[in-house]
Amino acid sequence: RWDSEPACNDYPTAADVTLVVPQLLESECDDLVLNGNMEGSYEPWKHDGGKVEFDSIAGVNGTGAIATIKRTRTHNGLGQHLDTRCVEKYKGQQLEFSARVKLVNSGSTTAVNYDPNEKGPEWIIKKYYDQDANKQQVK
Repeated sequence: RWDSEPACNDYPTAADVTLVVPQLLESECDDLVLNGNMEGSYEPWKHDGGKVEFDSIAGVNGTGAIATIKRTRTHNGLGQHLDTRCVEKYKGQQLEFSARVKLVNSGSTTAVNYDPNEKGPEWIIKKYYDQDANKQQVK
């Protein structure tokens, strides 16, 4: 979306802008998800709402883990931007993403005994696909 022309002179236009997309080394696209094992920190993971903490030993078998705390909405949580330059490498392939999640009550470190077949916390997982440039939710 372009705003109206500014009131000043000599402003840049779209014709004045050149987008330079740097080339990647083949090895830079080995993993679409960066730092998936949380080794040392939670970079480059992003967090929407609430707060995030890194614990170097709270994960499976004493590995690193990220805790999302003080969430105020069901959609608050972790995410990561994928480098779209790497997606071409995987074109036509099926990819699988998995995560181990420990659900705890606020202020506790003890895991909640949760059966996903019974009423409990709401999990929101959405899958999307693009069709004719419109984002469609897959049910």
